[in-house]
Amino acid sequence: ITLALGIGANSAIFSVLRGMLWRPLPYAAPDASVMLWSHWRGWDRTWVSSPEYYDYAAQRQIFSSVGAWSGAALTLTGAGDNAERLPTGVVTASLFEVLGVKPIAGRTFNADEDAPNGAPAVILGEGVWKRHFAGDRGIIGKTIQLSARPFTVVGIMPEAFRLPDDFAGEERTQIWVPLRLGPPDPNERGSHGYLAAGRLKDGVDPVRAQVLLDQFVARMKNDNPQYAGMGEFGVTLVTLRDEILGKVRPALLLLLGAVALVLLIACGNVANLLLARGEARQRELSIRTALGAGRRRVIRQLLTESTLLAVLGGAAGLLLATWGVAAIPAINPSSLPRAEAIHIDAWVLLGTLGLSLVTGIAFGLVPAWQLIRYGHRQDLQGAATRSVTLGAQGQRFRRVLIGTEVALAVVLVIGAGLLTRSFARLASVNPGFDPRGVLTMRISLPAATYPTRTSLRSFYDRLFERLRAIPAVADVGAVAGLPLAGVRGDWGTQIEGYTPPPNQGTPVDLQVATNDYFKVLGIPLKRGRFLTDADREGMGGGPVILINEATVQKYFGGRDPIGMRMRITCPCDSTWRTVVGVVGDVHHRGLTEQARAEMYLPLMQHFLTSPDSQVLARSMTLTIRTAGDPALLAGPVRAVIAELDRGLAASDVRTLEDVVSRSIAAPRFTATLIGVFAALALVLAAVGIYGVVAYVVAQRTTELGIRVALGAGAGDVLRLVVGQGMQPVGLGLIAGVFGAFLLSRLLTRLLYDITATDPATYGFVTALLGLVALAACWLPARRAAHTDPMIALRSE
Repeated sequence: ITLALGIGANSAIFSVLRGMLWRPLPYAAPDASVMLWSHWRGWDRTWVSSPEYYDYAAQRQIFSSVGAWSGAALTLTGAGDNAERLPTGVVTASLFEVLGVKPIAGRTFNADEDAPNGAPAVILGEGVWKRHFAGDRGIIGKTIQLSARPFTVVGIMPEAFRLPDDFAGEERTQIWVPLRLGPPDPNERGSHGYLAAGRLKDGVDPVRAQVLLDQFVARMKNDNPQYAGMGEFGVTLVTLRDEILGKVRPALLLLLGAVALVLLIACGNVANLLLARGEARQRELSIRTALGAGRRRVIRQLLTESTLLAVLGGAAGLLLATWGVAAIPAINPSSLPRAEAIHIDAWVLLGTLGLSLVTGIAFGLVPAWQLIRYGHRQDLQGAATRSVTLGAQGQRFRRVLIGTEVALAVVLVIGAGLLTRSFARLASVNPGFDPRGVLTMRISLPAATYPTRTSLRSFYDRLFERLRAIPAVADVGAVAGLPLAGVRGDWGTQIEGYTPPPNQGTPVDLQVATNDYFKVLGIPLKRGRFLTDADREGMGGGPVILINEATVQKYFGGRDPIGMRMRITCPCDSTWRTVVGVVGDVHHRGLTEQARAEMYLPLMQHFLTSPDSQVLARSMTLTIRTAGDPALLAGPVRAVIAELDRGLAASDVRTLEDVVSRSIAAPRFTATLIGVFAALALVLAAVGIYGVVAYVVAQRTTELGIRVALGAGAGDVLRLVVGQGMQPVGLGLIAGVFGAFLLSRLLTRLLYDITATDPATYGFVTALLGLVALAACWLPARRAAHTDPMIALRSE
């Protein structure tokens, strides 16, 4: 059972590491391809602009090819079933070459399709192809309807293919259409809205590529004054492997280390048990050697027994690992990269078999080594003497093993305690809104059906009216970017009465929201008023805007922002807007991220000066509050959308509580698993201590009986046995605390709002393990204290 627990835990983690970290990425030579991330003050990693993409693609001494893409959503209709909203990759034709992927049928985009005004073409994902077109290869070359527009299917990508950013997000891209970038426009250098990746030229490694690109960017900044307001602008190259797995790799390696400690503790327990068993078999082994069995033969017998034991433990462990892997979805790790690939496969089976054999040989050598050292005589007359010698040596060795087990358990439990406290503090962070009782879902209105802002706003008016008529619905709102579900880009602004420092702009993250959005999410009003039905185009109230407290603190100082004006410095909307309210800060990018300056434009006044063809609020997330279970509203809301427009389909249907939960999936995953391993280590250490003390008490029955016969009281025997049992425990506690202190730096980047040397955690864990060890010693000591001396002497 001990081996099954140790090996089972390791096999489960092997499955996690195999699925998430060790399985090959779906790209050709992923280390030869890099992501290109822009960075400047306030943004350590963000997108590139269209002119920058062309600049980087021209650096042929660095890259053999460069590709760019962005995200969108198109609704598939006319496929013989209900409409489905499909996450869409809008990509350059060169991107597939950069990633080194090929379609399983058809081809990728050609230059004509990727040119402005090119023929509409689409590449389907294998899942969509099978789900909607029954895997018919005849779909290649045919036309399908996407968001009420015709597209020609030119290829089918394999199921395993993903864009690099798909691994980090919750939506997986299912179809791809051409990006069709026009000629580079110098005025667009500040419009950073594209992801980019490049394949390095042969002979150029990422380090060399970074140096060459830094040199080029320095020249580019000198030639383009637009970068003057973007302090510390630069480009960071990240290999695709690091881009996809870099954030989770430290946590996964930490779990591997934790589960290795569990296995070591299990092996120590088994070695202790076999050592005790070996001492009890000294007479048997002496008889075997007297009858002619050589030392090698006896050692081979012991190793065979221990290996068989390990293989049986490994088989049981594999069963436990299967159950453990099946339970992992309960931790909700779906937002972690490649979590869906976690399962028991042939490599895990081979790893479990190898681990079983290695552990069998490892702990089987312990009694065999003792036999070689002390059991080499073949006469029976000295068997008793050798048993005493072996017993004394064995007890010292067992104490070393117990001390080691306790030290390892202290290290693991302290690590688990730190991560658990860190996660508890993270989970208690106020996100700036109330997620309870809110259902969310995303819809996208196609330009072909809703070509003007008037038609778009009319649809939302009818939709909200119908949704409010549902009996269980309390409030309905909508927002362009749901908090904790994506990143909102900042926009340059101009604020009356504020002059930014030299070479610095006035960036503010842009949101688009409806009137009741703030009420639905419970975002508090700090000053002024919320948006109202009067805040819409043509109502005569004038353009308005809401800002958050972070914007006030950053740009308004001690001035009252209510009634002051600000505008977006963008050709798409140069309208001066009056600040009518200040709302509370929302942790949009993550609970660990500071709230950023943010502005909210009313949906009904969005981008007033832009042409209808450039309306950007087509994709919105509905937020619906109810007093009951929000998940039960999904069906009725979908039905309302279908009644209004059968060509629309909702996606990302989930509760807001689920959104918050998914945002902290990684720390919860790590804290939960390492907590399980720590509990397992604690149990194994307690069992090991109990087993050794119980064995020692059994071996000392005669001695203890004599002590009682000579007048020793029960308390004296209890103190003697507990004191001797706690000696190695005390040394193990000291060594474990010291080891945890040395290894704590490995946890620093995984902790939130707690130090890796938190004294409360260290003190609690040390006291907990001390009490557990004391209980493990006290139980056999209590039996020893009530030993009847006559029974003890008669047994001798």
